[in-house]
Amino acid sequence: MRKDQDLKGKIAKLPDLPGVYLMKDAHGEIIYCGKAISLKKRVSSYFRSAADPNPRRGLLVTQIRDIEFIVTGSELEALILESNLIKKHRPRFNVLLRDDKHYPHLCITLNEPFPKLKVVRRVKKDGSVCFGPYIPANAMRQTLRVIHQIFPLRRCTGPLPRNRQRPCLNHQIGLCRAPCVGLISQDEYQGLIREVILFLKGKKEDLVRVLKTKMGEAADEHRYEEAARLRDQVLAIENCLEKQHVFTRSFEDQDYLAFARHEDRACVQVFFIRFGRMTGRKALQLSGVRDVPDDELMADILEQFYDADKPVPPDILVEVPPKGAALLHKWLSCKRGSKVRIHTPQRGDKKRIILMAKRNAALDLKTAKADQGILCQDLLKEVQHDLHLSHLPRRIEGFDISNLGPTEAVGSMVFWNDAMPVKSRYRRFTIKGIRGIDDYGMMAEVIRRRYTRLREEKGGMPDLILIDGGKGHLQAGLHVLSELGLREIPAIGLAKREELIYLPGMDAPLDLPARSPTLRLLQKIRDEAHRFAISFQRQRRTKRAFSSALDKIPGVGAKRKTMLLKHFSGVDGIKEASVADLTSIHGIDQSTAKRVFQFFHGDKERD
Repeated sequence: MRKDQDLKGKIAKLPDLPGVYLMKDAHGEIIYCGKAISLKKRVSSYFRSAADPNPRRGLLVTQIRDIEFIVTGSELEALILESNLIKKHRPRFNVLLRDDKHYPHLCITLNEPFPKLKVVRRVKKDGSVCFGPYIPANAMRQTLRVIHQIFPLRRCTGPLPRNRQRPCLNHQIGLCRAPCVGLISQDEYQGLIREVILFLKGKKEDLVRVLKTKMGEAADEHRYEEAARLRDQVLAIENCLEKQHVFTRSFEDQDYLAFARHEDRACVQVFFIRFGRMTGRKALQLSGVRDVPDDELMADILEQFYDADKPVPPDILVEVPPKGAALLHKWLSCKRGSKVRIHTPQRGDKKRIILMAKRNAALDLKTAKADQGILCQDLLKEVQHDLHLSHLPRRIEGFDISNLGPTEAVGSMVFWNDAMPVKSRYRRFTIKGIRGIDDYGMMAEVIRRRYTRLREEKGGMPDLILIDGGKGHLQAGLHVLSELGLREIPAIGLAKREELIYLPGMDAPLDLPARSPTLRLLQKIRDEAHRFAISFQRQRRTKRAFSSALDKIPGVGAKRKTMLLKHFSGVDGIKEASVADLTSIHGIDQSTAKRVFQFFHGDKERD
């Protein structure tokens, strides 16, 4: 009763301002994040007796024990902040779009005198012109292969090599015009780049006409070798034209989004149309959508899909108009830097593509439902039964120690929700309080640090703790949990060699069959914790190995250090180098070379 009064008091004090509200359960876990143009009116609407009889919303209200809010300057700022908080906390009552990938694009580096074509997954505003996305990635690789066969672009990375005496192998086999040795002028090369841009824009007919004109001119002027090369280009491009079909006659950049839904799950299908041709499609899965209206669902999809670094096209065509369309228009236009239209086609080619996307979404949903959605609940029930747990283990945290020697020992924690990893909630630990090899002590330190902090922050506790190790590792963890007053959290150990499961209070370990779904899930979590710990330790070792005596030399930063180590193949090679040898490296001036030499040899200079 007291808690309900405190909650009502907080709601009464909410400001009539735009912002974001965070609803928490009894464990302090954020279970819902929302935005509002008026925090007071929006949050109060959840608790009115005559509120919308939405079962999902009703269940949410029964679990709310605390509300926090953040005031923003506008509704647009609230939308941006809401997207960031949903991505960070993954609240279970929010519609969650499972898509954290950056799709591959082909970019031409126009900010260089002799541009090159490269594959990127994060599109940056650095003067490059980008095409894509290409989904699946093998479509992009095939396009890249065709371009390199038709257009002799340079492939060397970074700036052009200086003082090169002869061209590379690519030139010798006819795949590069060798700008590195001046065999093509900058103007000629830029002409080649313009042809590549026409190709990637899908304007292959225009490109063929340009190349045929050049071929005729070359033949008239008796430049038969060049005319033959242009003829081969034309034939290769015409071959590509036979394999590609125009998808829409608008020749614009467009994304088409439609979804199919069944009970608590939905699948979104995104078609990427660039210059009238489809460059790829993507199926995205959602959960917790049973009682979400179609317009709200479409708004959530648009918010989360374009919240990452994905480029926003000028036209977004959707199956149903999203709720709060005006605000989404404004937000997407800000991200793109120019006007973005969101509209729902009613007829013609655009309606045809939307219906095609919806049919694909229905097929993908049917497949995903069989593979994952329905099986998850049954799997967790089996884990609960096999491990004698009082409730369903939806949230599992797995721990491992990587300790290959007396130094650089680390710990890891992985987080799984509904039998799926949530990598944004993984944690790494550098062992601080243990010296020497003491696996039990290290495991105790990691668990103590994790749950001491979680308790102080009033974060939600896991339903199950999985410790990589046998009885000793488990006892070390249980002792810490007892000290922290967290005996109620179930904890188990999984030994690597025998794959035996150790449970508290049981003399003999649990030996499940190798094909047991419970054992397989626990092995996945244990192996992921091990992989995460090993990768962290490897990073630390690499960093330590890279640091060297050069760090102590004034004026030798990370860039110069890399150049020296690479050129002389290590510190020993640098020690043997003279001042003249050092200054022969581009970027190492006379004064820096002397400081490096004197560091190893004192004031005795050797040329």
